[in-house]
Order: sequence, then structure tokens, then C-alpha cells
Amino acid sequence: MPESLNIIFLEEYAIQTGGQIFTSGPSVAQISANFREMRHIFEVRCDKHAQWEIRAAAKEMLRILNIEAPAIFEDLAEKFLD
Repeated sequence: MPESLNIIFLEEYAIQTGGQIFTSGPSVAQISANFREMRHIFEVRCDKHAQWEIRAAAKEMLRILNIEAPAIFEDLAEKFLD
């Protein structure tokens, strides 16, 4: 994972089984990445083969970034957003 991509999960309680994390409280994720890295994340995590929960979160991030920087994310928004 690139050093510039810092992911922090804050959870009250988590049990990991079968690749999924179940929490008893709210979770927060903070991602710091440049546009090239975000495009790669969207290519992988918005794909139909990605887990549906991760795909939903990635699509929401893409929707927001497409509003803020349409010249950079417009092609991915057309590809992945409904």
C-alpha cells in the first residue's frame, strides 16, 4: 500500500469473519491519496466484482470527487455511477 494512502479505522468493537467486518458501533475511514491513486481505487473498488458494501462506499466517494474535480473523474463517473 502506498505510504500516501493512510487508512484509519476507528471502531468500538469488530469481529472479522469471512473477509467482512461487523461492528457494534459507527466506523470512520480516513483516506489521504492523490488523484492518480484515487482513480486506481475507483477502478478496483467500483467494479462489479468488488464487495457490494465497499463498492457502495467507493461510488459515493466518486460521486463527491466528480462534483469537486469533474475534469479528472468524469470518465470514471460515466463508467461506474448509475
